[in-house]
Amino acid sequence: MKAFQKDSWRGIWHSMGRFVAIFAIVALGVGFFAGLKATSPDMQNTADEYYDRDRLLDVRVISTLGLTDEDIAYLSSIEGVGQVCGQRSLDVLVAGDSGNRAIRLHNLPEEGELNQVTLLEGRLPEAPGEIAVEGGMLDNSAYSVGSVITLSESNEEDSLDSLKTHTFTVTGVVSTPRYISFQRGNTTIGDGSISLYAYVPGSTFDMDYYTEAAIAVTGAREAASYSDEYDEMVQAVVDRLE
Repeated sequence: MKAFQKDSWRGIWHSMGRFVAIFAIVALGVGFFAGLKATSPDMQNTADEYYDRDRLLDVRVISTLGLTDEDIAYLSSIEGVGQVCGQRSLDVLVAGDSGNRAIRLHNLPEEGELNQVTLLEGRLPEAPGEIAVEGGMLDNSAYSVGSVITLSESNEEDSLDSLKTHTFTVTGVVSTPRYISFQRGNTTIGDGSISLYAYVPGSTFDMDYYTEAAIAVTGAREAASYSDEYDEMVQAVVDRLE
């Protein structure tokens, strides 16, 4: 055994350059592998904290006929439903130098409600005629704080009648976990895709119904968002809702 060890050390000593090169390659490979293995859990944990901080919904209920306060109360009574918030949204066309583009307007949630937003610049809108646009991945230079957004006359009359004002001044830039990919969703107006989302005060909408219900599942916040436990917990409530 001693002879073997001496021979091994002698071989390393006489080919030190090769030994260092092989050691460096192995160390580099181990480092890359460890980094890749850690990346996915780190990204999932970061996303989970982001969702929890801004109270992202677990389930979204929509209806082409709209939802009433009675519907919201009924949804609240279903087993496993922890919180229900009636919310409003509307897809509209806005006029621009390069033609009309579709944007999705959401009502700004009240404190304690689901789907909160993070203010990145300026201030949140407070009255009809004020609006906060998204910031981050899209080029929103045309919609900086202080700029004016005007709805296009190409909008359907029903859409225009659903809003108390058709001209908005940008007061802030926001982000929300509702939109974490480059896609903003599809729509039946314009070219079929949403260019960006924006938030207006709830008083801006002239509707007597909600377009959707945001639901938080009891206990879901304590579970990791991408875990099997979370999926099973939410799916059980979805089955009851259906």
